[in-house]
Amino acid sequence: MVSDPLKNLPSQEELLFRMFTQFSVGKNLDAVMGAAINVLINAIRQSYPRRNDAEAKMSELFGRAIQLLLHNHYDSVTGLRRNVFPHTQIVRMPYHIEDDIHDPRLKGGNSP
Repeated sequence: MVSDPLKNLPSQEELLFRMFTQFSVGKNLDAVMGAAINVLINAIRQSYPRRNDAEAKMSELFGRAIQLLLHNHYDSVTGLRRNVFPHTQIVRMPYHIEDDIHDPRLKGGNSP
């Protein structure tokens, strides 16, 4: 059985992860993923002045990410997510009832 990688994080990494998770609650999923990748890009850009070094670091990190995500969380035969351990992070999207109404007449608009 695969162990939960979030339970074995170094203390600084866990702290930052928990803070980012806390601030991400209720935000748009694409915005959360965009912010996460922008933090990564900024950290690499500031730390690696040469393109080949930055590319090597990106490849290393995304190789690790692919290993953690695809190999540990998805079945290679069915392609479906498998629950090898409980989810410890849940990204909750905001719920706006007014966004569910696509007819402007129901929103109080003046359109026919």
